[in-house]
Amino acid sequence: MFFVFGMNTSAESDDFNLDFDDPVNGVSDVDPKNIIEMKVQIENVVDQPMYFEMKILNDDDLLEHGIDVWWSHNGDESLTSRSNTIPEIDVSDNSVKNGITVSIEATESAVYGDYYIEIRCKDKDSDDLEEISLGLTVNEKAAVLLELPGDDVIGSVDINNHTTYMILVTNNGNQLDTFSLTWSGNDWDVHLDDSIVTIEAFTSEWVTLTVTTDNNVYFGDDDSVTLTATSENDPSVDYDLSITTQVRVRYGLEFSAISNSVSGEPGATVSFNFKLVNKWSESINYEVSKKDWYIGTQGNRPEGWSGSTGTGTLDGFQETNSARFSVTISSGADAGEVVTIILEAIASDDQGSGGYITIAVEVYVEAPYNVQLIVPDSNEINLNAEQLVTLSPYIRVKNFATVNDLIYVSAEWEIGGNHWIVDTLEPINLSSNEEKGILISVKAPKADAGGQATLKIRVESGGDSSAWDEQSLILRVNHIYGCTNELANNYNSNATLDDGSCDWPVSLPIALAGQDVSISPGETVQFNGAGTDEDGTIVKYEWDFDGDGVYEWSSEENGRTTNIYNNPGTYNPTLRVTDNGGNTATDSLSVIVKSPEEEESGLPSISIITTLILVGLLAIFRRK
Repeated sequence: MFFVFGMNTSAESDDFNLDFDDPVNGVSDVDPKNIIEMKVQIENVVDQPMYFEMKILNDDDLLEHGIDVWWSHNGDESLTSRSNTIPEIDVSDNSVKNGITVSIEATESAVYGDYYIEIRCKDKDSDDLEEISLGLTVNEKAAVLLELPGDDVIGSVDINNHTTYMILVTNNGNQLDTFSLTWSGNDWDVHLDDSIVTIEAFTSEWVTLTVTTDNNVYFGDDDSVTLTATSENDPSVDYDLSITTQVRVRYGLEFSAISNSVSGEPGATVSFNFKLVNKWSESINYEVSKKDWYIGTQGNRPEGWSGSTGTGTLDGFQETNSARFSVTISSGADAGEVVTIILEAIASDDQGSGGYITIAVEVYVEAPYNVQLIVPDSNEINLNAEQLVTLSPYIRVKNFATVNDLIYVSAEWEIGGNHWIVDTLEPINLSSNEEKGILISVKAPKADAGGQATLKIRVESGGDSSAWDEQSLILRVNHIYGCTNELANNYNSNATLDDGSCDWPVSLPIALAGQDVSISPGETVQFNGAGTDEDGTIVKYEWDFDGDGVYEWSSEENGRTTNIYNNPGTYNPTLRVTDNGGNTATDSLSVIVKSPEEEESGLPSISIITTLILVGLLAIFRRK
């Protein structure tokens, strides 16, 4: 920035002084499109009041440079109108009148540079004058604009040819600037006649951009190039202009339906609107007509229907959404009937025509559809966990319309329902006034036993989606009572609440009668019976000395007792023990009473023979 200094431009008067107030040095700066204020003051140095006229002398010259100046305050009050003159300012004797304000607006076209605002103060009684100049700098602004005539950023070109664009480069900055022009984003060849332009402030220059295609492009192809202008004064300031060039298509049309389906009642006339774009650079005529129509399958043509062709004209590259084809529905059409129409569009001019473009649209025959859900009893249903339950007995759907309808069913959880199973819902065919149960099945997880969930069921007419109904069912999950302890005999894996019925495994007692013995007649046998019980105690010991099933001896203390055997023979005494749960166990041993002959023969007793056999077997196994 260049600095100027406020200065006095005439000799001082003896009676008064004109001086800077704010800023005190009389110098300031302003950005374009901004307003600032600068203030002066008058000092009266005599012993009587004085009256002054204030004038801005060079306001017209400043305005030519885009700077507007005016008095906005006379030191006592704000001024309501913009003027370069204050007719009268009174200053009392020996006092200073400050705050006399000049407002300065740097307009959008203010030129960068240094300026003086020349101010004159005149004594109205003596015509004594005093002048000062306020120093002002308009700050630098860099700005650039790229434009195409008519804002048409889409052009056209033929195959293996070129097209040119005249681009206006405008220096919207407030001083002379040089701009570099670059391009990017393009696939086709681009050439610029001048890549550097120097332009005075607020003026423009033209440059020419050329786009060239080759034989590898096709009708309908396009390419975009972005032209960027960058300021040399301020490289952060630039401007982008994107230009698209498309290969022209002779008799080419873009043909699409604004809506691919319409609906109407029998006998009504409905219309389709289409978007049409002329891909040629010259004017063409277009026609939209019916190629075919059918119900369901091709060849099944509707009876009593009619259609009207749509025509019009499009200028080069013009687009319209008002192309139309109208259809009159047969008065005998059935509600819910759908007619598919194959439409074709063609472009032509005085020299010929192009090929047909086809699209398919549909007309739906409307009817007063009415579908409702019916809950025969309560909407609260009790069910068991882990059990698949069909809801058809609890909720039904009825078609109240006079035509058949395909009812779509959906379900969603309003409350709960996490980890529940809901079967897939199939559409339901209903004749007029027919009613059917909703075939929805649900299964509650075991974790939800004792809780509830709310399922919202919605039915919707296939003929009219605005005809629908909703109902909510509250599903309460029962508890399954039983034994829930896995260690019990009667554990129930499906039970969700224990009912105290668990049956625990019983540990039976064990009886220990002792070792076999061999005696002579009349000797006494010592019995040392014992018993054990893992989950209780032995409360009774009994001995059957001869093995006939009659227990001749019992005790609650232990199983120790004696018995005398007088007659030779083999006896099988049996010990029976009873635990505190009433469970019993038995064990037997052998008592051999030898006759005198056996004793004289010296034959070993059975127990000795058994022992010898066991010792022999043990020796054999050890050798192995």
